[in-house]
Formats: sequence, C-alpha cells, structure tokens
Amino acid sequence: MHQVLTVNGRRLGLLLAVAVAAIASTVVLPGGGSGGNALAAPPGYVPNSALILGSTVVSGTAVAGTVLGGTDTRSLEEEQAQLAGFTTTVVDDATWSAMTAADFDNYQLIIIGDPMCGGGPSYATALANASVWQPVVMSSGGNKYLTGTDDEFHHVYGGGGAQSTFVGGPGGAARAVKAGVSFAGAVAGATGAYVDLSCSFEGPNLTIMDGLSIYGPGQFTEGSPPCSSSVSLVADFPGLAGALTSADLAGWGCSAHQFIDKWPADWVPLALATDPSVPQTYSANDIDTGQPVSGSPYRLISGAGITVTSDLALSPLTATNPVGTSHTVTATLTTGGGETVVPVPGVTVNFAISSGPNAGVTGSCVTDTNGQCGFSYTGSGGPGTDSIVATAVVNGVTKSATASKTWEGGVTSTPTDTPTNTATPVPTNTPTPVSSVSPTKTVVTTTRTVTTTRTVTTTRTVAPTRTTTVEATRSPEPSRTPEPECLTLKKKLRLALGIALRFGAHEGERRYRARLDLNHDGVIDGGDIEALLAIPTCRKHRDR
Repeated sequence: MHQVLTVNGRRLGLLLAVAVAAIASTVVLPGGGSGGNALAAPPGYVPNSALILGSTVVSGTAVAGTVLGGTDTRSLEEEQAQLAGFTTTVVDDATWSAMTAADFDNYQLIIIGDPMCGGGPSYATALANASVWQPVVMSSGGNKYLTGTDDEFHHVYGGGGAQSTFVGGPGGAARAVKAGVSFAGAVAGATGAYVDLSCSFEGPNLTIMDGLSIYGPGQFTEGSPPCSSSVSLVADFPGLAGALTSADLAGWGCSAHQFIDKWPADWVPLALATDPSVPQTYSANDIDTGQPVSGSPYRLISGAGITVTSDLALSPLTATNPVGTSHTVTATLTTGGGETVVPVPGVTVNFAISSGPNAGVTGSCVTDTNGQCGFSYTGSGGPGTDSIVATAVVNGVTKSATASKTWEGGVTSTPTDTPTNTATPVPTNTPTPVSSVSPTKTVVTTTRTVTTTRTVTTTRTVAPTRTTTVEATRSPEPSRTPEPECLTLKKKLRLALGIALRFGAHEGERRYRARLDLNHDGVIDGGDIEALLAIPTCRKHRDR
C-alpha cells in the first residue's frame, strides 16, 4: 500500500544551495536550522504523508507479514506508519538521492528505518544527501525522533516483550515504532524525521544528526555499549500514555545498541538503558513509576509537547502572553527527596527553544544559593507555542526540564505572565487523516488520536527568595521594522531556507510569511535573498 514517487524540479534546490553557500561564505561560525510551529505548507504538501527510504526497511516484517508467517508484504515501519494515520511512499536509493528540498518538503514525515540490523551504516544513502532533507525538517518545524537500536529485528526475533506474533499481535518493538513515527509526524503542515540507527556504529561522531539541531553540526556522539536489557522511559509526549511502557522496551537481550554520549540542549532523552554496568550520564523520573532513575540515553526526541520530571524544574510550566512581549522562566535545581531537598547553587543551566515560533533562541544562567536562576526572552516570532528545554549537569549527570509558552495576537497593553502551576499535558496535536488526494495517493483512514491522561506533577518545592535573570541571546525581530545592523549566521541560514521553501508566495496567500519578505515588496523572491545577503553577519555571536 504505497505509491511510486516521481522526482521533478530542481530550481528550488538550486536556489537554496546558492543562498546557503553565499551566506555561509561570509564568515566561518557554527550554523544551524530551526524547529517549531509549522510554517504555511508548500503547494505540493500532502497532509499525513510519510516518505520511507526503502533500503532501511525490510519487506514482509509487518505484524502479519510474510516473515512472521502471514501474507503482508509491508515493512514494520510502513505498517505502523499507516496504522498511525499516514499514507506511505517507499523509494529506492536512486530516487531518494535525486530528490530536491521541494520534493522532501511535500511530506509530513520522513522515515529512516531498521533493515533488520543491516550492515552499517544502514542509513548511508540518507547521510549522503542529508544537506538536502534535513534543512526541510528544521525550517518546517517538524518533530524529530532518534533511536539507537534495531526495532525491526527485535520485532521479528524477540527478546523480552519485543517480539510480535501473527496470532498475538504487536509486541513492544512494534509499539515503539508506532509511538516514534506518531511523534515525529505529529506537527501538521511540517516535515518530521524518524531516524533509526539500527545496529550501525558510525561513532563516535554521529554525523547523520548534524543537521537536526538548532546548534548545528557536531552535537551528537555515540558509544557502543555492552548489551543492556533494563530500560526506563523518562519523557512523555501526547499519545504516549497507554501506547508504550518501560516494560515494552526492556529485556530484549540488546535493548540498546548505541548509547548517545552527547546530545544538544534542544533534544531530550526519551528512554535510558539503566543496567548497573552502563555509564550513568542522565537522570530523570521514570514516567511509569515516578521514581528517579539514571543510565545512558539511547532513544531521544526533539519537538513540541515533551514533558520531563527530574531534579531540575521550570516555572511556570505553561503561560500565555501577547506576541512581542517578554517571558521569564525560573529554573530550580535541587538534590535529595522528601524532607531532605537541598538546593544546588553554582550550576549553569542551559536553555533552548526547541520548537515554536521562536525556535533557535538559546541562553544560560547560573543557579544562586536557592538553586534558582531565570531565563528571559522576547516573543518576536509571531503567534504559536514555544517548547522550552532546560539542561544542567551535576557531577557529570545531565538533568532536563521542559515548559511551554503560548504567544497570542500582538501587544495591546502591559503584559503579565499567566502561569499554570500544575503541569498538564501540552494540547494534543491530532492531524486529521486526508479524505481525498490525487488518484495516485492511497490514504489510510485509521485516525491517529494523540491524547494522554497522565498528569505530571512535582512535589519538590524551594521557596524563591532571589532570582537571577539572564536575557536570551537573540534580539526581538518584529516584522516591518528597519533591518538590524547584523544577523547571526544561524539566523541568516534560517531565513535563507525559509525564503527558498516559500519562494514565489505573495502577500495574502497562505504560504506568505511577512518575516521572510525582507524588502517588503509583498512577494517572497530573489529580492529577499539579495536583501539578506546585504545584511552583515555578526561575528562575535555565541550560541550558548
């Protein structure tokens, strides 16, 4: 149940390449993309569509597939994507390699799967043109999912609760794939990415991830661990409750093939290997038991709606302000539990807006004697909801916290934050399956419902007596204002990608974005690239 893709048109890809190359040549600094709420979808965009690189999956591995004694010829990833509400397109290496940014931009989800623990790196084709498809993911605001194990292999051959059976139905591995593709493709109008490292060990530098962080390349490293079997889920997102548990991922024999030793602040560990023999590099609360656990991350996520509970907490957890105003979140870092909670002073807390209209904003602060410090930024990116991620390292162990900020309308009066003090799940993102598309498209009508009844609360409190506030590193950028004296390379690359992907849009059209119309002539075109190139690049900007 998949369709054949015809590749066409290279003008947009060429424009994108020229713009990025011209900007990058102005100064040598680390670059990066942006995530967040989806921009207006391009004309060829098909909602609830998934593109699968065929060489990274194995046909017949569906739950009722031929490999398991059934008749289904689909791969596990294709089957689970369809069950999650996506219509699928499977392409071979030659077709994938010939695709342009405009081609990738037509899909809501890109899937790089597990070819039954195939040779490595199994994702070589995707890595070869990562500079084409990864900017599409980042500029569109799609979610990202990374797993360091071979879900398809364990789905067939088992270990713990991993194996699916023709009679018994999907096991833990199949449920993990469905949860992963559901999260990665959850943002309607955007293009998300699902990346399975399989059994491949590229390391230590995980270059397949170089273009999937707001911090630019070189942010991910991996280690090849001893086979581990104890696993804890330590992050939550809409739709995960009831769909996947720690027990589903445990006892596979080799539940994790790669540990992610280093990751950027806009990503959050989803699952840890917790065997005593593995490095204890991350700590958070298990979402099923509520108890603190530590171990090595091997499944990570980035995007909207993520919640984490740990010794690091943010307040307010949710808030709403007018666009163009300032918002402050306070981080509280403690150790211990119950009546023995102790604040941790003198620790740097790094912040990143991982998705939303202000994606790419970063900052940091240092905790005071109360274990607290503040991070402020201005909502200059327009309406939408920002996902805020904070990280801190204590005695070599990383801790994370999340919050969200909704920006509405424009500035009408002196604003005040409207916090909600109890952590509630971020509003669900429920794309509606397509009811009709072109005759060559096959639509799966199974509805993907992303809801959750799990409420995350924290009972650990420290009375705030003093808060240190540090301003974010990116300045406000309201539309229709005089051009800034300079822009960071990161910001210029983001704007170039946006211009290329929305090229030709006129004011009043759905695709038009005022922030990309740099020469204010009512159309996004080559004149805006020229205007962007004319703006000097800030040479002393630091991302962190």
